[in-house]
Amino acid sequence: MDKDRVGLAIAFLVAAVVLAMSLLIAGVEGFEVVFRVGVAFTVTYVVTFVSFGFIQRTAGVELSAQEEKRLAEEAATRRQAEEEETGTSSPGEDE
Repeated sequence: MDKDRVGLAIAFLVAAVVLAMSLLIAGVEGFEVVFRVGVAFTVTYVVTFVSFGFIQRTAGVELSAQEEKRLAEEAATRRQAEEEETGTSSPGEDE
């Protein structure tokens, strides 16, 4: 997922809620509604963008470490299976 798209989607939803709430309140001027919606959109977008970027970086490090471990285990299993098929043993093993 792209953090820009996630930020825009969430900011749009929050701005729509703020717009609806502002229009329901009697006596709110048009400029005040535009200001509230703009501030809500901007703050929500920035917070979501930064937070999602942090989460992606953190999860990326965790997932890459797990992937490296999984690949190493698969390589060791494959090597062991090849050795059993050919009947050879690894250096240092006694027969």
